[in-house]
Amino acid sequence: MTPAEIALAAADGYSVVCASCRHLHRARAIQGKAAQCGQPACGGPLAGRDFPEYDGPITDFTRWCFVCGESSAFAAVVRGSDRALGLCKEHLRFMQHVRPVHSDGSERVIEEVKTPDGRLVRPDQLLGKPPRSLVQEIVKAEREFAERDGS
Repeated sequence: MTPAEIALAAADGYSVVCASCRHLHRARAIQGKAAQCGQPACGGPLAGRDFPEYDGPITDFTRWCFVCGESSAFAAVVRGSDRALGLCKEHLRFMQHVRPVHSDGSERVIEEVKTPDGRLVRPDQLLGKPPRSLVQEIVKAEREFAERDGS
C-alpha cells in the first residue's frame, strides 16, 4: 500500500482511515476500486464503531480528521469506546447532522468531543445548534400564522 494508493482510495470516497487500511487495499486488489474491506465488525462512527479492525499506519487517531485527513481540531469520543477519533471543524459540523446507520434517529454519531484543553463537551456547545430543517421552519411558520389568525 503506497501513499499514492491511499490518496486514490480517499479520492474514491473512503475516509482517510479506511483509505489507509490494508484490509481495504487487499479487497481493492481483488474486487476493484468499489470494493468493501470485508471486515463486517469494522466501521467508523457512522456505523457506531471506532474502526476496531483497522490495520494500517495510523497509530494516533486523534491527530488527523478521520474523514479527510486534515489536522484535527477536536477528538470525537465514540459511544462505548475508549478510542477517540480526530475531527476537523468542517467534519464536526457535518457530524451534527447525521445519525448512525442502525439507530432510531435519536442518537447522534458523535455525542461528545474533547477540546484541545481536554474538556469533554457536546458538539453544539462548540458550534452552536445546527440550523433548523425546512420542515421545522414550515411547522414554526404554521404555528405563528395560526396564533396570529386566532385558529
